[in-house]
Amino acid sequence: MSINLRRLFLDYQNELLASLWKYRSFDHPGEKGDLTEGDWRGLLRRHLPRRYDVSTGFVVDCRGAISLQIDAIIHDRYFSPLFFNKHDILFVPAESVYSVFEIKQEVDATTFGHACDKAESVRKLFRTNAMFPAVANQQGRGKPFDIIAGILCTRSSWSPPLTGTLQEKLKAAVDSDRRLDMGCILQHGSFAFNSSQAPFDPPGFPKESNEKWGKLLIEEAEGALVRFFMFLWQGLQRLGNVTAIDFREYAAMPDSSDDQELLVHAEELERLAARLPQPNSPDEDFRKRMNETAELMRAAVQKKKS
Repeated sequence: MSINLRRLFLDYQNELLASLWKYRSFDHPGEKGDLTEGDWRGLLRRHLPRRYDVSTGFVVDCRGAISLQIDAIIHDRYFSPLFFNKHDILFVPAESVYSVFEIKQEVDATTFGHACDKAESVRKLFRTNAMFPAVANQQGRGKPFDIIAGILCTRSSWSPPLTGTLQEKLKAAVDSDRRLDMGCILQHGSFAFNSSQAPFDPPGFPKESNEKWGKLLIEEAEGALVRFFMFLWQGLQRLGNVTAIDFREYAAMPDSSDDQELLVHAEELERLAARLPQPNSPDEDFRKRMNETAELMRAAVQKKKS
């Protein structure tokens, strides 16, 4: 008796595509985006080991800095409690984050740029580095690992969808915090961009060879989902465990900063939204969601005061 894992994932891929395509009939772009994100997050939860969890929200550090809103945060569920879950806004400690993904219906220059912005906003956060207790002694870590970032979508506006423009944009950000390491474009295929920060050891290249760096690894449409998960599993396996949180650093944060930080970031989101093109542009959905998030932050502060 045997099982064809590739066939199993192809069935999942077809189910996901069918689910995403049915949202084309929704008139409200924000509602369509929420449904798409929910499908992708559910898929990630089902196929990742239970040590990982998948959420949407913001990533924060002990110094009060906060990321942009992230569609899919793959984070630790064992060593890092979500002690910033309040007022229906989820805040994930930076130390617990393995990977972040932007989720969109279509990848183009704008959505790719948003994905890079969000990757940078997470990677720039400060992460504490406490000691893990072990059987005989305490074990710490060296420098925190590089957080994996990527993009998940249904289709691409570029032709060809997986080379040319995509490869140029990946290479342009490869040495910065804006780097995208992998992605899945269900209609066209999946990709991983091999770099020294995110090595994937593709077949055909010796492990110590520098020739593999800068290689765009591509899987065509039929095997897009299964290969994406292979890329993701390999990347998460390489990272190992998250950095242990130093709770003393978080305890030292000023008590009065919480609500003020929410208001400051609400204003920042509104300013960023005001810079985007006005209604009937490709950025309309993103602009609306930024304003809605700012309103949610203000409402949370007001609710706490009342």
